[in-house]
Amino acid sequence: MFFATNTTSGNTPYTYEGNVAAAQTFQRGAPVKFDASKNVIEAVVADTAILGFAEHAANPVAPDPARVTLLVANDDTHMVGKLTAAQAIAATDVGLPAKLAKVGADWQVDKSGAGILIIDAILDPVGTVNGKVMFHVIPSGRLMQY
Repeated sequence: MFFATNTTSGNTPYTYEGNVAAAQTFQRGAPVKFDASKNVIEAVVADTAILGFAEHAANPVAPDPARVTLLVANDDTHMVGKLTAAQAIAATDVGLPAKLAKVGADWQVDKSGAGILIIDAILDPVGTVNGKVMFHVIPSGRLMQY
């Protein structure tokens, strides 16, 4: 699961509230995008751009089961996520391009190749397998430009 850690500006992260497409079951922190009708749906690993990350699971009981708030992907908002289970934290991870990975229902950071993410900081000791990193979405990986 991904969650917001901070912003470069010190402000609160920029958010967007949208309608959730029918039958969506994404979890809090999932990367999301628009469908053809501009409803919010869970992204897939192969996506080259996302809207941001869900603040809560799809179809919550309250306050409105048809709406979701998300953290918009931008330079200012830094997210935290775990590396995939086969990867360990390295001192050289900072500045490394990375991609989204989904393991079961859990979204993780995959540093095995370039994708839509840049690792900003390592949050666990070097050598930690499945360790936590801070990252942001690169400009070309964003559906909204702010």
